[in-house]
Amino acid sequence: MTESHDVPKLPVMERFGLEFFRRRAKTLERVTADDDIHILNPDELRQLRRIETGVVIRAAIAGGLSALVCALAEMNAGKLGLSSEAATTAGVVEYWAFIGVVTIVATIAEIAFLYWDSLRSVHELARAADLMMFGDSAEQEATTTAAALARAALELPNPKEGRYAIDPHREVSKIVLVVVGLLYKVKVGLTAFLLKALIRRALSRAALKMYLVLVSVPVTAAWNAAVAWWVIREARLRVMGPSAAKALVASVFENAPELSPVAQVEALRAVAGSIVRTHDLHPNLVALFEEVRSHIGEQEAPDLDDTALFVEQLRGLSAPEQELVLRILALGTVLDGRLSRDERELVAAAKQACGRDDDVAALKTLQKTFVRGRPITGELLQRAVA
Repeated sequence: MTESHDVPKLPVMERFGLEFFRRRAKTLERVTADDDIHILNPDELRQLRRIETGVVIRAAIAGGLSALVCALAEMNAGKLGLSSEAATTAGVVEYWAFIGVVTIVATIAEIAFLYWDSLRSVHELARAADLMMFGDSAEQEATTTAAALARAALELPNPKEGRYAIDPHREVSKIVLVVVGLLYKVKVGLTAFLLKALIRRALSRAALKMYLVLVSVPVTAAWNAAVAWWVIREARLRVMGPSAAKALVASVFENAPELSPVAQVEALRAVAGSIVRTHDLHPNLVALFEEVRSHIGEQEAPDLDDTALFVEQLRGLSAPEQELVLRILALGTVLDGRLSRDERELVAAAKQACGRDDDVAALKTLQKTFVRGRPITGELLQRAVA
């Protein structure tokens, strides 16, 4: 197994998020709960729903107001003697300079508010679930968890590389990665363009100009709401992830037989395979990998991210070893809150290699159970790999 002992310096935005969390944690009392972090009791669920609803509504309002300010500037530029069709080049430049300044100021104010509110809400979410990011935990563990939450709050991507030789993009075409990145960048503009095209067909010319200017208001508000929902949902998953990984891996290894060296490596490959099939080094899967590794100890494990090798070597394990590895694989497919087709195909292939039915319908139940903060029982896990 390849490890890198160099600890890279965190990006500027992550450091900003961490410092925000650290300062806020000093000013607030800790909220305590009687159960595990990943199991949400009714009171915690109510608090989380309130926080999630609030951040979505505020994001929509911020986006709508920002777009409205820009739209009003464009609609009223004529009253200031400005026009995009001015007779002179200087007049056209003045018009676009005015629109540009208003847009930049409104956008900066919107983004600053969204970042502040997102960080504040994510920290409040962690407190409601009784996650102590700083103080009781070891500094490295606390920083890792807090950094994952900061990335979620600020919409930053997960690292492409980790401590172990696992390439999350091993099975993804580089062209696909570029296309996905470009689509993400133009998401709001593309939505506004499509709506403008529809309005252009539906309205008369007299009303056309005003409505085309205002169309960005609901588009921006709706997009901000959708992004805020995704951000706060992702943050909640990251709050629950390390706790779930610790408890669930402990239950899987409880009363487990002594594993052969091959089975130990296969347990690690089960998590690595989930990372490869989700194409993302998600912090919950990293936490799961660390927990599995803590139970089997140091192992030389080449080609951790080779899913074909993982399925092939499953065939040679004993039935109890296959059961344990399949359970870890099932956890890997759901602890990031997503269940992709590639993941389902990996689980189906792994079950076939163990002489089991390749039906994976029960994985969806497992995923929903975790996302909702309900306990994942041994029976649910068994049903997912039976």
